[in-house]
Amino acid sequence: MTRPASSDDGLSACIAAAVRIKPTFIIGPPRSGTTLLAQILARGDAVLSLSEPFLAARALRPRVSRMLFQALRSYFHWGVRVPATPCPAQLFRFMRDCALDKNQRLIIKEVYNGLEHTNRLSTLETTHAIIASGASIVAIVRDPYDTVASTLRLVKRFLFGWRRRLIGLACCSVPRFRDDEDVARHAAENWSRFATWVRQDQPPLVRYEDLIRDTTDEVRRICGVVELTFNEKMVARGYRPAAFGGLGDLNVVLWPSKSVHGRSIGCGRALSPTVREIIRQVCGESAAKLGYAI
Repeated sequence: MTRPASSDDGLSACIAAAVRIKPTFIIGPPRSGTTLLAQILARGDAVLSLSEPFLAARALRPRVSRMLFQALRSYFHWGVRVPATPCPAQLFRFMRDCALDKNQRLIIKEVYNGLEHTNRLSTLETTHAIIASGASIVAIVRDPYDTVASTLRLVKRFLFGWRRRLIGLACCSVPRFRDDEDVARHAAENWSRFATWVRQDQPPLVRYEDLIRDTTDEVRRICGVVELTFNEKMVARGYRPAAFGGLGDLNVVLWPSKSVHGRSIGCGRALSPTVREIIRQVCGESAAKLGYAI
């Protein structure tokens, strides 16, 4: 993938040089299981797993972003100072030093938002820098119908009314959508771009459905890919990771000891015919190449 010049140019060099902590990145569209996978791997021995740190630094207001990283520093007892106004490279050095401080392996989960017009919520530059670094990457994908259905629920819950105003106090930019069809088209276009990147660069790919249905086998496979020692705690019910935090699915971030379940598979069946047609038109060809018949 051709990478344009960006403000994240220093990031790829920092990642490439961090050989001692073997940084691994989990990348996938929003609502595709990225947080769940990061939480599962966080249960490994001597692992620091952080969820969406680059998006937090980019999308949150500077004071709120600093408060988040200070809270993580205090909770995990890191002996490393939080940078005052971190650029992506400085933020990675901070996370690298935190992992080194505890002699941990570093896993970073970032959502893929490849739509440039989303401004501060776009993670395209960061994704390009990660790819250019040559670091270990695991991509995760979910049925596009289910991805859009889950996105719609999230938008309706947090981006309207008093919750939207509250989020606006913390974030530099809060997206606006006209209706369900607008949300669906946005999520479907991003899913399609992600699928195009996966086909072009061919990173190791995890299907959310496989992770849910065959958790142990799939986690063993992923551990082999990223050279992480598998242990039974990763798939054990009720086990809380020692070092996991950040942004992402609140049910996973705040209650990480909850067991994996399959109730979310097939939720896209409840979408309206209009929304399903939008997804079919935008994602149909890409979905078929990733094994999803829509």
